[in-house]
Amino acid sequence: MTENTENTSGSTPAVTTEIRVAIEQLVAEHHWLLDHGHADRLYTLYAEDAVSVGPLGTMNGRDAIKAWGERRVTQDAGTVRHFSGGTRLAWKDGVLTGTTYYTTFRSTQDDPLRPASVGE
Repeated sequence: MTENTENTSGSTPAVTTEIRVAIEQLVAEHHWLLDHGHADRLYTLYAEDAVSVGPLGTMNGRDAIKAWGERRVTQDAGTVRHFSGGTRLAWKDGVLTGTTYYTTFRSTQDDPLRPASVGE
């Protein structure tokens, strides 16, 4: 089974269901590691030339992601849970790129049901 995620010229392959599931599993693992105090292991999910863009800025490369994760595990953010969806996969210049929308909840706020951040 494939999804209709070809570029408009049709010169790139469609994204298979297996690829989409694998990517969504990586996103879920990313959130689990972050939510359970293992941000220092996040970098293992990324390629050497990865780019992570979020509310804290842009991290270029696996080493930058590793450094951020090592700092993050030293901070007490309380109970944090990430929920994601709407993963969009598209080919750009021959590279499969993806965007995932997420919402973060933290229990240390006055209103623990209010999202701490919403982003992609």
